[in-house]
Amino acid sequence: MDKDLELYDVTIIGGGTTGLYAAFYSGLREMKTKLIEASSHFGGKVALFYPEKNVYDLGAMPGATGEEIVQQTMKQAHMFDPTMIHNQWVETIEKKADGTFFLTTAGGEIHWSKTIILAAGNGEFSIVGPELFDVKKDENVHTTMENWKQYEGKRVVIFTNSRIGLDWACKIESIAKQVYVCNQKTTYQKAKEKDFQRLAESSIKEQNGVILKEVSRQHNQVKEVMVVNSNGVEERIVVDDVLVYEGIEQRSAPSQAWGLDTEQGRVLTNTEMTTNIEGLFVAGDTAIYPGKTNLIATGYTEAMAAVNSAKRYINPKASAQIYTTVIFRDKN
Repeated sequence: MDKDLELYDVTIIGGGTTGLYAAFYSGLREMKTKLIEASSHFGGKVALFYPEKNVYDLGAMPGATGEEIVQQTMKQAHMFDPTMIHNQWVETIEKKADGTFFLTTAGGEIHWSKTIILAAGNGEFSIVGPELFDVKKDENVHTTMENWKQYEGKRVVIFTNSRIGLDWACKIESIAKQVYVCNQKTTYQKAKEKDFQRLAESSIKEQNGVILKEVSRQHNQVKEVMVVNSNGVEERIVVDDVLVYEGIEQRSAPSQAWGLDTEQGRVLTNTEMTTNIEGLFVAGDTAIYPGKTNLIATGYTEAMAAVNSAKRYINPKASAQIYTTVIFRDKN
């Protein structure tokens, strides 16, 4: 049967760290699980904004990078083989008379589920970059710094007007063959003096006020770019990889259109992560309740609570929670 037409126990909307952990935990609770992510990658804002940053939000993982956190959470999410889909934006949610949920996406795909866990964070973030790049087709054009070691020995050009792009450049400068920074403007958003000091002391070749004029491709790979400066001088740069970050565009989940009660743009909930729609639960940054803290660790806790509530919604006789030390007794 087409997996889009199967009835799932739980469908998780959002593939950030909270959604990924919910996928693991729902598998642990023996629920047939589907996860739908709007963008082309999993990991949410941790993968997008903090891949190379040391994060201290999680106990027992002091200083782990965002990339490491996403990789480990992804590994855990796959333990029970959930159906994981990306590049699908959930547009409508309709609860049928029999209590099941009917979901449709912007692309026309449909999904059926007994329960839903909304873990869409602050919505979908899309990186803004030069229009001549096609991030969906250009295989060596990247919008995140996932797996930074892949740039070892490479010629990398970064199109950016942000401190984030400068951080990327400095991160890979020691392993890349050559790093270029091309800024269509003359300033960098949120950059500080120490960022420019690092840049000045590096081998990075920086150009400000340049415009991307031409892109040469071969087999969906960008091979060369041509930039032109404010004086009209053109320069061709042979590249192995391209990184782009010129700001973000945000699209929030249509929570109110789905009939959910909201406050400050977030979905109202409680410690059991229920909403005003029975069978629809919420977790992560998209949730709000008294005493809420927006941390990665909080999202994991809320994911467990949402899954436990979804399990008991389907089967009221199910245990309120379970213990991995019992479930994995044979492996310990």
